[in-house]
Amino acid sequence: LEAEQGRGRVVTPRAKQVPTTKNIGIILHKLTDDFYGDIMSIQMAAKEKGYNLSIYVIHENCCADSMTRQIDNISGKDVSGLIVYCQEVLNADIIEFNKYLPTVALYHNCAQANIPSYFIDWTWVAYEVSSHLAEQGFNKQILILPVGPFWVSVNTAIISGINYTKHKYGIDFGENHIHYVPSDASGPGYEKSIEPILSEIASANEKIGIITYYNWPAINIVRYAIDHNINIPEQIGVATLVDGKFLENSPIPITAVEFDRSELARQATLKLIEILENNYGQNMSERMLTYPYYGRLIIRKSTA
Repeated sequence: LEAEQGRGRVVTPRAKQVPTTKNIGIILHKLTDDFYGDIMSIQMAAKEKGYNLSIYVIHENCCADSMTRQIDNISGKDVSGLIVYCQEVLNADIIEFNKYLPTVALYHNCAQANIPSYFIDWTWVAYEVSSHLAEQGFNKQILILPVGPFWVSVNTAIISGINYTKHKYGIDFGENHIHYVPSDASGPGYEKSIEPILSEIASANEKIGIITYYNWPAINIVRYAIDHNINIPEQIGVATLVDGKFLENSPIPITAVEFDRSELARQATLKLIEILENNYGQNMSERMLTYPYYGRLIIRKSTA
């Protein structure tokens, strides 16, 4: 037995895994429709290579001992490698687990933990959108981000991207231009959080570019502008960082970044299988660890 430093608990060292079957696993923190397309792509890519797929749900908010038990349960299965979905830094247990079972991360850069990572480069995505707005004359920009600790690293990357635009184009952007809204657009907290943004739009005497992460704030802002005779894109420009099925059919189609998440998931699966079949282990070079994805900016009437 050994004590894990800083967490006040005792853990049992895990034996190194020796794959005996062609099984790979996916670790999710929740199972929702959002993951369906990704899981199907992973399953198809695995099947093409003769691998089976198992899904494991490990809840982020469980206690440390429960997390360890869940991961130990997976280690007891006959699984050759893992794909882990994450937006934030991986749980320490999963990073430790990678030493015994090959792991690939989706949606967060875990290369420093020696884990090959397929992730969206939010800094670049934000810069692409923000610089497009700057080139259209939107020299003041407002940013609307998801609220909560789960989004800290994504939000930080997005803010960095807009700061790059500020450095290059001299746009008006600072801490007071960043607003945080909950994901549930039907809740009272959402309405309260978006009110100051709508008030600022109504009183603006200059062109304002508005960048949102979620789709609904962008759609709400477009509807508000139409109802209050605010011209788009002459007075305000609206863009989101993630494309959605409602944006093209919005009263004014909204500029967004399109991502082929299924392809990203497929590439991560093929990388994991490559690692397994070539027995790379911990000897992967730095160039084999990071696989950023940038998406494609789709310019619509809301900004141009």
